[in-house]
Amino acid sequence: MASITTQGQAIHKSPVHPQSSIYQLADSANIKARFETVLNKNAGAYLGSVLNVVKNNKALADCEPMSIMGSALIGATLNLPIDPNLGFAAIIPYKDKGIAKAQFQIMTKGLIQLAQRSGQYKNIGVNAVYEDELKSYNPIFDKIEVEVVVDGYRSQGRDDKIVGYLAYLELLNGFEKILYKSIAEIDAHGKKFSKTFDFKGSPWQANREAMRRKTVLKELISKWGVMSIDYQMQPMQTALKSDQAIMDGIDDASPHYVDNPNYEDTIPAPPQEQSDEAKLLDDSWESPI
Repeated sequence: MASITTQGQAIHKSPVHPQSSIYQLADSANIKARFETVLNKNAGAYLGSVLNVVKNNKALADCEPMSIMGSALIGATLNLPIDPNLGFAAIIPYKDKGIAKAQFQIMTKGLIQLAQRSGQYKNIGVNAVYEDELKSYNPIFDKIEVEVVVDGYRSQGRDDKIVGYLAYLELLNGFEKILYKSIAEIDAHGKKFSKTFDFKGSPWQANREAMRRKTVLKELISKWGVMSIDYQMQPMQTALKSDQAIMDGIDDASPHYVDNPNYEDTIPAPPQEQSDEAKLLDDSWESPI
C-alpha cells in the first residue's frame, strides 16, 4: 500500500480502480488526499459539489469516473467552482473514441476571474455589438467605432440584430487592446475547430451566444494578455492549456483534446455564462462518435 503526504501527515492510500463509481472515487483516500493538497479544508465541500453536478446530469453520470475527477481537479487547482450554474467552469460529457468521458471547460466568467486575480488587468470584458451600433471597423489597425443607440436594438432585446462581439483589455501598465469578430468569423472558427459544432446538445448548439463571447475573449487573452512565468499568471496559463481537455486521471500530465486535436496551433473553442451556461450540461447531448 502506497502513502502520500498532505498537510504534514502521511496518508495511506489504496490503488483506485479506474472503473470505480464516482461515489467510490470521491470517498477514496487517494482522491481525498489529492484534493486536500490543493484545497486544504475545502476539499470535502468541493468534492460534494462535483457529486451534485454529476447527480443532476445523466450524460455526465455515464462518463468514466476518473475523467470526471481529472476535470474536477483542474477546477480545484484554479480555485474555480465547477457548478456550471455559477458560470466559472464546467465538466462536459463527451465521447472519446466511442467512450464517454468528461471534458473540462473554462467559462467566460472564469477567464475574467483569473485575470482579476493576476493583478495585471485594469479592465477586461466582452460585449455583443448590434447592427445599429457598429459605425466602422478597420481590422488592419484594430480601429473600431461603436456607438450605443438610444432605444436601439440593444434596448429592444433584438439579439437577432447582433453582428459581432467585442473583447477588450486594459493592463495596469497602460497597454490596451480590443478584438472584434463578426458572427460569421466566430461561427466559421467554431465549425473549423469543433467537430461537434452542428450536433444537437453540443455547447455551440445549446448555448451559441455564450460560446461566441468566450471564443473572442479567449483569443484576445491568448494573443495579447499577460503571459509570463510569474506565479500570478500560472492559473491563467493552466486554464488556457486545460480548456476542452480530457484528463484520464488525477495524475495525467498529458491532456488530450478530442474536440480540437489541433489545439496547440489554434485558439481553443469555448463555454459560457449562466443562466445560459446551465444549458451546457443538457441531457439531450449527442456525441458525434
